[in-house]
Amino acid sequence: MPVTGIFQPDPLWSALAAVLVLLVPGWLVLTVLPSVSHRPQWDVLAGLADAAALSVAISALFGLWLFVPGLRLNSWVLAALYTVCLLFGLVQLLRRGWPQPGWKQVGLALLALGLVLAMVTWRLYQARGLALPAWVDSVHHVLIVRVIGEYGGVPPTLGPYLPVPFYYHYGFHLVAALFAFWAHLTPEQAVLWLGQVINALVALSVYRLGSAIFPAAQEPAALRWMPRGLLAALLVAFAFQMPAYYLSWGRYTLLTGLLVLGPAMAAALEVWRDPHDRSAAIRLALLLAGLCVVHYLALLLMGIFLLVLGLFGVLRAFGAIRTQQGRFWRALPWTLIAASTAGLLLAAPWLWRVIAYNLALLGARLALPAERALQLSSLGDQFEYLLFLVGPWHSHVLLILAGIGFLFALRKPCLRAVMVWTALLLVLDLPWGLRLGPFRPDHYAIVLFFPAALFLADLLVSAAEALGRVRLAGRRLAWVSAGCLLLAVAGLLTWGLRETRSVVNSGTNLVTTSDVAALEWVKANTQPTARFYINSVVWQAPTYRGVDGGYWLLPYTGRASLVPPALYMLADRVETKRIANWAQRSATLNGCPPELWDLIRSANLTHLYLREGVGSLQPDELANCPRLRPVYQRGGVFIYEVPAP
Repeated sequence: MPVTGIFQPDPLWSALAAVLVLLVPGWLVLTVLPSVSHRPQWDVLAGLADAAALSVAISALFGLWLFVPGLRLNSWVLAALYTVCLLFGLVQLLRRGWPQPGWKQVGLALLALGLVLAMVTWRLYQARGLALPAWVDSVHHVLIVRVIGEYGGVPPTLGPYLPVPFYYHYGFHLVAALFAFWAHLTPEQAVLWLGQVINALVALSVYRLGSAIFPAAQEPAALRWMPRGLLAALLVAFAFQMPAYYLSWGRYTLLTGLLVLGPAMAAALEVWRDPHDRSAAIRLALLLAGLCVVHYLALLLMGIFLLVLGLFGVLRAFGAIRTQQGRFWRALPWTLIAASTAGLLLAAPWLWRVIAYNLALLGARLALPAERALQLSSLGDQFEYLLFLVGPWHSHVLLILAGIGFLFALRKPCLRAVMVWTALLLVLDLPWGLRLGPFRPDHYAIVLFFPAALFLADLLVSAAEALGRVRLAGRRLAWVSAGCLLLAVAGLLTWGLRETRSVVNSGTNLVTTSDVAALEWVKANTQPTARFYINSVVWQAPTYRGVDGGYWLLPYTGRASLVPPALYMLADRVETKRIANWAQRSATLNGCPPELWDLIRSANLTHLYLREGVGSLQPDELANCPRLRPVYQRGGVFIYEVPAP
């Protein structure tokens, strides 16, 4: 299902493709599951969150179970599959009968859809001006999407582009490849635009968890217009710096993991509360299996939450013994255990593959301040970096308020499991202490917004609720409390909108429109076997990265470059050492010395890609290099051809 050529996105067609890929598979599953009695039938936001999470999980699992026997899809088979899914869903609707909502339900549904549209529009606005997805991760994300599209499924390797085995979490990439197919977009366009949609839907993921923690029926009557889950979603979408800032890093895989995480945690809570809820148990199994292939950090976060619920279940079983209400073994959360086990078994082939390739990185250890890497100067730098990650200052204020909400929620039973889970994330976020390989403290820092939004929303609504109980002249201040809550929410959202309207860090934007024009020229005017010199720097030692549009040569044009996307570190030791050697030699080049020609011969280079003002080797230094033939010069980008010997 390859997509080639430049195609300007049609907003309507792209929106339909996003709905088809992100909602239809999950909606199909929801139509065959037993109805959810404890959730309002017309909770559109919760339904959309479940449908999106299930769509990602089911698509990723379907890719896994095609990968196991080595099967591939072509365009006709893919179109037939989606057609069958749509027809089956319509049959299910006809069998159950068309819903007949009242005007109130229709109005709420339209408001919910309008809110989702506003969230997506805001994320797209924040991405304005990006010629291509930002930073380092985006480069290999686009390459994986390209390989999946050309292969017709989950590939065993990234060949012919990189000689590496493929065991990366691929849920986002598979969904992006499907989106590119239906929307007729190139891989880089699909990654950029679908990534913003998923970023917006993370707010619905938080809402879904909030709706499970705070059922709408238990909200104060005077404040039911602003449920805690909805307020948390608004804060995530429009106030917090994260996950909007993920755009600067290209962390689309983690965004997809968080999209699945909220509904998965909600399903686990529902199973824990009601072991007879078959719908929640099935959703938990599917979503947990999806997390196994969507994102490994999100899977770890889910695993910690399941362990917390399991511990609470054991304590509940001991309580049943003390009150003589049942036997210990019968009181254990067996449904939760069974659903979790089923989810892990569904993804077992991929988990086995990942463990086999990463066995040396897995495990737990204690990082103590006595270690050289954690001495005082280093600790200060790490704390400063973590403080930067959870900032800027408006986000610091929101997190401090969320911390106050965390303390005030200690006496709320509905929040205890999430509080213990959050406390464990804070422990793992410290520069020293427990390490669960291969994850670093900063990985946990950038997901703190997820629980923080829930605690902040609870604090605001609880404060308004307390104000509403105050009596003045014998009358309660119910309307005053509602007005104060509205002002507080409006103030926080306005502040957040103002602070995050330009969320992209210019330092992580490697590509300009001039680079895109040069890449298009390369695609049209060079042979597929061309190999390019590009300027590079150390990224995360010992990994090197490109510094300009030349870094995009492989995923965008299929042409090889001196330093390929960062996933080259998954290759064997000989290959990674060879690339590191080339990158080290290029870092010291100036002008046209013999070392340049030694590097050209060693790496079999046919072209050079340079941009003025970026990198060690500059175009003005090559003016007196007669053996190089300039073939492109536009917008500060220079491309040289190396004559054949």
